[in-house]
Amino acid sequence: MIADRGRRGGREYGGVLLRAGLIYFLFGALFVLLIALGCSQSPEPRRNLIVISMDTLRADRLGSYGYARSTSPTIDALGARGARFARAHSPAPWTLPSHASIFTGLTPQVHATHGWGDKIPSSVPTLAELLRNAGWRTFGHTTGGFVSGRYGFSRGFEEYVDKLSGFKMTLNAARRKIESLPADEPYFLFLQTFTVHCPYPASPAHRASFRSQPESVVIEMASPCTVRPLEINFSEAQKRLFSDRYDAAIRSADEQLAGFIEFLDQRGELEDTYLVLLSDHGDEFGEHDGIFHGHTLYEELLHVPLIVVGPGIEPSVIEEPVGLVDFMQTALDLLQVNIQAGEGRSLTRYLEGELPWRAPAQEPVAYFASTEEGTKLRSVSLGNDKLILDLETGQVQLFDLGKDPGERLDVAAERPFTRDRLLLVLNRHLERTSLGEKGGRALSPEQIEELEALGYAR
Repeated sequence: MIADRGRRGGREYGGVLLRAGLIYFLFGALFVLLIALGCSQSPEPRRNLIVISMDTLRADRLGSYGYARSTSPTIDALGARGARFARAHSPAPWTLPSHASIFTGLTPQVHATHGWGDKIPSSVPTLAELLRNAGWRTFGHTTGGFVSGRYGFSRGFEEYVDKLSGFKMTLNAARRKIESLPADEPYFLFLQTFTVHCPYPASPAHRASFRSQPESVVIEMASPCTVRPLEINFSEAQKRLFSDRYDAAIRSADEQLAGFIEFLDQRGELEDTYLVLLSDHGDEFGEHDGIFHGHTLYEELLHVPLIVVGPGIEPSVIEEPVGLVDFMQTALDLLQVNIQAGEGRSLTRYLEGELPWRAPAQEPVAYFASTEEGTKLRSVSLGNDKLILDLETGQVQLFDLGKDPGERLDVAAERPFTRDRLLLVLNRHLERTSLGEKGGRALSPEQIEELEALGYAR
C-alpha cells in the first residue's frame, strides 16, 4: 500500500513537473515571439523640420486671414493643408527680439535681446543647439541684418549663411541642401527672408496689379526706408503707395514660394517633414499714425501668420490665442525631443486635433515687449483683452480685440477692473523676469552703418 501511494505520488509529481514545464515553455515561446515582433517593427523615423520666416509679413494681409486682395494664393493653399493659427502674436514689433524669442522660447524681457547691439546670452540654449545635440543636422540660410550670426543665431547650426540675398536665391539654396542630405539623417532647416520688408521688392507686373492710385504720387526721397519714420509726416498718398507696394511684395514672395512647395511635394518631403511658415512682425501704414515697424505695439505689428503642415496634422483653423514664444517647445515636442525649454507652452495638442485648451484665468496668453531701442512700451494680452503700457508716461490703453480688432476704441476708463487686473499681471511678469542677463554687445560702428543701409534708423 505504501508502495502504491509512492507510485501515485511519483506520477502526480511527474504530472506537476510536466505541467510546469509546459507552462514555462509556453511563456518562453510567447516571450520570444514578442521580441521577434518588436524587432520586426522598425523604430519610428525621426522627422525633419523646415521653418520659413517671412520677415515683416502681417497676418491680415493674407487671403486666408481675411484680406480681400489676392496677395497669397500659395500661402493660403498651404494653410488649408495643415493647421493655421488664426491668432498668433509676436512678442516684439521688430526682428531681433522676435527671432530671439522664436529661437529660445523666451520673452524679450527674459532673453534680454532687445537693443541694437544685444545678442542672445550664451547661457540660453537655442533650438538649433538642442536639435543638433539630439542628432539632427542643422542648417540656416538668412538674409543677415538682425538675424546675423553675430547676434547668436548661428549657434548650433552646422552651416549658417547670413548674407543679403533674394528669396528665390534662398529657396534655391534650400533645395540644393535638401537634395544633398542622406535620407536617414533628420535635419532642421531655417530659412529667413526680407523680401516683404521695405523697400518691398516686386516685379513691375505685380506692382501694376496692386496699384490703387497713379504712380505719379512720388515719394520725394531717395530711399524712404532709411528715414526716421517718427520724424517724417508722410502724406496719405505716400502711405497708400507704401501699402500697395507691400501687397505687391507679398504676392511676389508668394509666387516664389510656390516653386519650393512644389519641389517638396514632388520629393514627398512633407510625408516626414514638418513645414512651418511664420513671421516675426508686421508693418504699419498709418493705422495708428505710424509707418513701417518697431515703434508701437498695435495688432498691425504683432498679429502674424503661423501655419504648420506635416505628418499627422489634419487641416484645421485654431482660434485660440498663441504666441511665437510657444514655437520652440512645440517644435521639440513634434520632433519627440524630450526636453522642456523656454517659457512657452507646447501647441501639439491643437495640432493633434484635441479640443481647444484654455489657459487658467490668472495666466496671460502672451506677453509683448520691447519696441526698438529707446522706446518704453510693454503689452500683455489675456483672451480678447489687450493692454499697452507706456513705462515713461504711465499711459495705459485697453482694447477688446473681439469687438475692436483694429484697436480704435480705448476702454481703459470704462473697464477699470480689467485694466487693473492686466496691469497687475504685467507688473508681476516684469518683476519676475527683471534679472535677464544681456549676452554682450554685438555691433561695431561699421555694422551699425550696415543695418542703417538696410533701412533701420536709430
